[in-house]
Amino acid sequence: MSDVRDNLESGSSISARLKAAREARGLSLDEVATKTRVPIRHLHHIDNGDWESLPAITYSVGFVRSYANAVGLDGTRMGQETRELLGGAQTHSGVAPYEPADPSRVPPRSLAIVAGILALLLAAGYFIWRTSSSEEPDMLEQATAEQPVATQTPVAAAPAPPQQPLGGPSAPAA
Repeated sequence: MSDVRDNLESGSSISARLKAAREARGLSLDEVATKTRVPIRHLHHIDNGDWESLPAITYSVGFVRSYANAVGLDGTRMGQETRELLGGAQTHSGVAPYEPADPSRVPPRSLAIVAGILALLLAAGYFIWRTSSSEEPDMLEQATAEQPVATQTPVAAAPAPPQQPLGGPSAPAA
């Protein structure tokens, strides 16, 4: 019975310490939410000590850690206390706790440079391929250019009269 009571008291102390540190810095919950990217509803639950309304233990610990770091407290220690409060798995000795990557980090500059060079090489290769393929005549165009164009005469047409040379008398037919 005293174990549950201690947990509730320590939960209140976590909430009270976070709230006191936030107020001492003159921050509102909206400012902390913007700074930490933790949804405002979860910050309200943390401030009120309403631990049952928070999501899974891992998320809750991360939210408390971010909140503590934003208000100038030791986020790692506050996260451990929250994990103990919520009954999460204890870290084994010799195994470092997993710290998720910060989502606001950008990739290394070298990766961005290599990706840019690769994109330029691909664009140049495509441009060269398109210009060299447009200079060669199309196979269909070559085939139609090599075939002679046959003149068609109408089937029921009357024979045309023979043409006579211009300028001279016509020669009598033999």
